[in-house]
Amino acid sequence: MRLTPTDAASPSQISEPEKRFGWGKFFYLAVLLILALAAIRGGIQYFGSIRAPGILEGKKIALEAPLSAKIEKIAIQIGDKVTAGQELIFLDTQELQNQIKQQESELKALNAACESEQKFLPLLLEEKNQELLLRQNAIQQNQQRLQGEIKQLQLKLSQLNNKLADQRRLLAESRQLLKLNAITRFKQQAIKRKAQELEDEVPSANLRLQNQQQELVHIQQTLRLLKQNQGLLSKQIQGKSRLPFLKAKLAAATQQLNLLQAAFKERIISSPMAGIITQTFKLPGEIVMTGEAIAELVDPDSVCVKAFFDPKHQPQLKEGNIVRLLFDNQVKSWGKISKFYPATTPLPPQFQQVYEPHKRALIVEIQPLNRQEWPLTIDMGVMVQQQRWP
Repeated sequence: MRLTPTDAASPSQISEPEKRFGWGKFFYLAVLLILALAAIRGGIQYFGSIRAPGILEGKKIALEAPLSAKIEKIAIQIGDKVTAGQELIFLDTQELQNQIKQQESELKALNAACESEQKFLPLLLEEKNQELLLRQNAIQQNQQRLQGEIKQLQLKLSQLNNKLADQRRLLAESRQLLKLNAITRFKQQAIKRKAQELEDEVPSANLRLQNQQQELVHIQQTLRLLKQNQGLLSKQIQGKSRLPFLKAKLAAATQQLNLLQAAFKERIISSPMAGIITQTFKLPGEIVMTGEAIAELVDPDSVCVKAFFDPKHQPQLKEGNIVRLLFDNQVKSWGKISKFYPATTPLPPQFQQVYEPHKRALIVEIQPLNRQEWPLTIDMGVMVQQQRWP
């Protein structure tokens, strides 16, 4: 059968399927090539690099409550840059002001009590001294009276002894005269009675004299005690006084007032340094206890990464090398090795492998190439990667 020109296919009709098949195959091959190159690149990056865990370090300060109070105002938010001395947090101190007023009232009352006690002590001391003087004068008068009576008794006793001696001599003579009938028995008996009376009176006088002398000794001892008590009177009165107790209470109240006033001055929490607010833990209206953290401040210039490399990689690590960083919050960035040194302590516990002997590491400190890219969450984990070959 013979074909006519109209039955023959045109060149464009014959090549159209071939063209569609050619472009699809090219696209397919291109995709495979890209995937192959990416896999090769990833493999090179993975197997051609050294990796180590690290920690984000830096100077951070917790802004803590200096006293227990309610938060009135927080003038900062996360990410705010603050300067040293900037007022950041304001505490409600109404209750503290009430405590200060109450403490001032108590202090005023204690001062008044101390002044009253100080005025009362001299008056009491003078009164007691007057009582001692009156008693001392009365005892001294009694002493003088006794001394006079003792002198009289001593004189009377001396006279009695003299009379007794004379009477004894007369009695002896009367006995001789009675034998000679020179005197009557009646007269001799009278002399004898007189001598007996004197014999009885002398011991009685001696006893009275001894009693008077003992009383005088007792009075003299009492006078000595009074003089000693007069010297100790001031100490005794001060010992019984409430003044030491009041002064101790006054000192404690003064100290408490000073603490409250100091706390009142600290009702405004200012920034101790320039930095960036990275965390806030409380909201206005919440109650905070003394020492409780309200916010956290970080000095961005102090932020660096401390990585823990295996010591075998030390030949590949040099100061100035650029390393890739992947933080735990998935932020990627770059850094530069500033220095490295052998660790004197084992790896931190979070980097030790289970059942693996604890080993030491080579610590590498890394500074950011662009601080704006780095997070400021201190103690955040980070993976550090450096190309094995330059």
